[in-house]
Amino acid sequence: MRKILFLSVVVVLLSLSMACSKAKQQPPAAPLPDVSIAVAGFTQPRSMDDLLAGVMFSEQEFVGDKVLMELDEEFKQVLAAESERSFMNIATTQAWRAKAGQVEKAGKSALDYWVGVGSALGADMILVPQLTYWHALEGSAMGAESPSSVTMDFYLIDVKRAQLINRYHFEETQHSLTDNLLDIGKFVSRHGKWVTANELAAEGMRQAVQELGL
Repeated sequence: MRKILFLSVVVVLLSLSMACSKAKQQPPAAPLPDVSIAVAGFTQPRSMDDLLAGVMFSEQEFVGDKVLMELDEEFKQVLAAESERSFMNIATTQAWRAKAGQVEKAGKSALDYWVGVGSALGADMILVPQLTYWHALEGSAMGAESPSSVTMDFYLIDVKRAQLINRYHFEETQHSLTDNLLDIGKFVSRHGKWVTANELAAEGMRQAVQELGL
């Protein structure tokens, strides 16, 4: 009886969640013009000078190159699946980093630096993803001692005008259904499991593609 009651509550809440989602749904972003867009590899700011916007997390955990390169590869797959646009220099290797290393960074603002990188790559625009917080899942898909938590920003910069023209901020920590019943839509989309930080990041990437009109 209790199980039936719980399932009934879940169905009702799911219906309400879907109704609210439809009511709050924003129109898709206007597609960008037909220009060349370079995609930088993921970086993790180490100081305020590295940030294009926002703030540093005092408790952030610095990740290694392995995590950043995994995010690069995941983003490549998301862009291929979610966008019909062709992108320049999608970072699956360290090649773009070598090119970026040729751009003088000392004394420049983060915006000026990335404008320089975009110019060196010969792009009209450059998409810069930054990871500002990362906490990997502690536990398993069936039970978490400490859930995944990811904060990322995606910056779209007009290289020729040297302007930041758009930004998408993603900040998500997975919660159990009992902690937040309003997350039932996410609970269902994640098949009722605890997801890894990489899977959580992929959700943010897909949202970024839509929100930035890519």
